[in-house]
Amino acid sequence: MRSGLRIYWSTFPSQDHPDSNEDAVLIDTTLDLVAVFDGVGGYEGGEVASRIAAQAVLSTWQNRSAPAQNLANQRAMMREALLEADRQVRAAVERQPELTGMATTAIVAKLWETSDHRRLLVHGHVGDSRLYLLHARGVLERVTVDDGILSTHVSVGLISEEEAYQIDQAENWQDLDDRQKRYFYQRGLITQAIGGRGEPEVHVGERELHPGDRVLVCSDGIHDNLTEAEITQVLRKSGRNDGETLVRAARERAQRGLQATMRSKPDDMSAIVIDVSVVSAAPKAPNGAKTQPTRKAPVTAKTQPTRKAPVTAKTQPAPKPKAPVRSQPKVEPKPKAPARPKLKAESKAESGQSGARKSARRSPQKAGSSSKAE
Repeated sequence: MRSGLRIYWSTFPSQDHPDSNEDAVLIDTTLDLVAVFDGVGGYEGGEVASRIAAQAVLSTWQNRSAPAQNLANQRAMMREALLEADRQVRAAVERQPELTGMATTAIVAKLWETSDHRRLLVHGHVGDSRLYLLHARGVLERVTVDDGILSTHVSVGLISEEEAYQIDQAENWQDLDDRQKRYFYQRGLITQAIGGRGEPEVHVGERELHPGDRVLVCSDGIHDNLTEAEITQVLRKSGRNDGETLVRAARERAQRGLQATMRSKPDDMSAIVIDVSVVSAAPKAPNGAKTQPTRKAPVTAKTQPTRKAPVTAKTQPAPKPKAPVRSQPKVEPKPKAPARPKLKAESKAESGQSGARKSARRSPQKAGSSSKAE
């Protein structure tokens, strides 16, 4: 990543299908671009959709004719990248109708430095994969709003934001009434996705980053199993690889089962953590004085063999109980995709360890992946 930024990531398949992963993780340190995609539509179709979307987003940013010079252009590029992902997933279904029903969520974040040296995080998302920002002062902010049943019902006034938050963060059944329990069961239902019915509404925004801030990009396997208080606790400790720590904590919760905890949810789990460290800008010299050359922050982390943008995705043989894909606000259960035929576009997708590029058509990888890069 850019000088003064460190990135940690990890992804792991669901215990229900340990040999395959419908999540795809995208990291490109040259573009300062990270993303998580959570495929839906059965483990075969979901895996294909997340990889196609990851490759489409990466290619869109790589192939732009000129660098985006201002914030408006950055936002437009983010929106176009996700719409291109949607087009490519739909095209794959048109070529192979047996993949009907496959789709994916997406959360993409792009680090951008303004002409006056401010750091902005431009982000775009569709679905319920989330972006969090832990401010240097220790307050966790949920930056994105899910395309889900809870947020939809908040927007039309059926429930309040406070009640939706209470339901989403609940840890004990005794804290919810019967109506709220029904919402809790349905909180994983999404109202739109990349490759879903109709062109998605891409949500684009930005946040200014400051030294000491920490960014989390994750799939719902993390935030469904862990409360935001638990996520905050992990991020505040600033361990060696907090992406891996979050995945491990979510897996432990999922493995306990619903009889032990209401938040237990077997799922693919992916987390990317970005640290914003202190990098002082070169001071302006008085007239006639010479300035020292600006030096990059030292690289202290070991990285995987240098390659372009890893797209981490795993393949796992069991359907993932994921949310339906319908135009907002209607929701319905997701169909399981049939066994996946070989997809031409898939050969271009990338997967595997951080910093290593692999073909999506290779044999299933190890159960989980994690790494650190700068």
